[in-house]
Amino acid sequence: MGFNGSIFTWSNKREGREFTKERLDRFLGNDSWSLLFEDYFIKVLPVISSDHAPLFISFGMKEGQDFLKKKVFRYENYWSKQQECRNIVTMAWRGALVENGKMGKIRESLSHCKHQLREWTKNLRGSFKKQLDLKRNLIQEEFNTGALNEDIKVLQQEVERILELEDLKWKQRAKQKWLKDGNRNSSFFHKCATQRKQSNAIKKLFDEIGIWARK
Repeated sequence: MGFNGSIFTWSNKREGREFTKERLDRFLGNDSWSLLFEDYFIKVLPVISSDHAPLFISFGMKEGQDFLKKKVFRYENYWSKQQECRNIVTMAWRGALVENGKMGKIRESLSHCKHQLREWTKNLRGSFKKQLDLKRNLIQEEFNTGALNEDIKVLQQEVERILELEDLKWKQRAKQKWLKDGNRNSSFFHKCATQRKQSNAIKKLFDEIGIWARK
């Protein structure tokens, strides 16, 4: 079926002359499958924790193709892991224009924070993606050249830290408190998050004197 990426999918994780790598993993499909799925893409991904490289296959989508849609703004728990988030909220809250009344001030401050956080997280997501792509490529290069396992382990740990932030994001959206160590970015997380969309928006606030303040 062909593939893209490294020609090797397994290594014994040893060093020096004992280092061995082989191509052990592959996708298989018969003629009927090929007729049913004519437009497919297969890629060998970098090794992160296993001694085998994961294989990725997509149907009807070219590499690099992305689907974007407008999302409702919401605070993400994984932002709290970033010190820069606290600084942005503090500066945005202080920099908001003052309107008449307490609710007006709160509304304007929240709007200002939302705008600043949205711009920040847009760059943050791009930065995470660039870091992941860079470190995964470095892992693949080190893997192919038979570099020291310690060097590869450091890169793998850095990738794991970034992926843990993704875990926080999807676990928050799934709203499953009993779930502690689920599979990363599984379809279950995505389905649960989609079902929660309608109940996450704040449409009005109840102030201290008993008046509803609508958006």
